Amino acid sequence: MLYIAIISFPRCATTYVYNYLYKRLRNSNTLFIFEPFYPNTIYDIVHKGRVIHDEEGTIRHDFYRLPPRLRRLIYENAKWSELFLKDKQKYCGNYLAILNEFDKLPQKVIMKDICLWAYLTELARCFGNTHFIVLKREFEYLKQAFLKWYNSCTFKGRLKRSIEKIRKGVPLSRITHIRNVIRYLFATPEPLQYHFGLLYVYKHFKNEVPQSSNRKTFLKVLKEAYDAYANIVDAVGEFDNCHVVEFGKRLSDGKIEKVVKEIVAGGVK
Repeated sequence: MLYIAIISFPRCATTYVYNYLYKRLRNSNTLFIFEPFYPNTIYDIVHKGRVIHDEEGTIRHDFYRLPPRLRRLIYENAKWSELFLKDKQKYCGNYLAILNEFDKLPQKVIMKDICLWAYLTELARCFGNTHFIVLKREFEYLKQAFLKWYNSCTFKGRLKRSIEKIRKGVPLSRITHIRNVIRYLFATPEPLQYHFGLLYVYKHFKNEVPQSSNRKTFLKVLKEAYDAYANIVDAVGEFDNCHVVEFGKRLSDGKIEKVVKEIVAGGVK
């Protein structure tokens, strides 16, 4: 069954909550599924064999405990982003079919995703027995978190990280490593609003794609996407199966534990 779904805007401590629940609720009857609708994550799981979060490190998950047919369905569906910008697929693809498959499993599925929030109202109605953990961070703190990440991805930020890697004692004899650093430094980065699914959800709501990829455009996409998210959070706040947690700079363990106890106890806010 689809037991818990952490569905929130990126940079709202979703991975921290996922890891907290992993430590708190993990047993043989639970399946922890990490970002099944975020294409970058599924690519990393299938092709790289692991997912590394920039703040939480290597992510533990149970993707390979899922039935093979469901794994294939998730992998094929993750290609939705390639078609969505060409108007050949809807946002998040065939998400309902996958969620229904989760709900049919004998284990308790605990899932985290940063794309599905666009459908949160619909999902809360469709999956009345699922507990939705919805995290809402004050926008100014959210923006700071995004800009910290944004700055690290600019040429200046990549140069700084490359110098730090070399200073950590990488032997100059390791030519391959040095070449990789240089390749990383001078590679043409993906437009930054593509990351975290921001561009896709922006198109979902606005039906347009910004052509530039500068800081001003990034902040515009971020603010308008967040405003859409805030409206959805307000709408689901009255649902008994939605646990909305608001916070500022940091999310306290106490707030997470309160929600966990509500869920384990059966449920009402």
